Amino acid sequence: MPNTNKTLTLQLTLEEVNKILSALGNQPYVEVYPLVQKLQQQARGQVQQVEEVPAVENEEEPPNA
Repeated sequence: MPNTNKTLTLQLTLEEVNKILSALGNQPYVEVYPLVQKLQQQARGQVQQVEEVPAVENEEEPPNA
């Protein structure tokens, strides 16, 4: 019998995650709310990390004078 409790790591875009959450939103709440909460929690942490990293416009070293 396969191990159905194995943890997987998926790489999805924010748009893809939102589509999954939208599809889950059409299902009975009692059946999907733990999964929705887990997805939102993991995504929230990653989105916050991306927002905290400052954008670097020009990474070149300035010329020596």
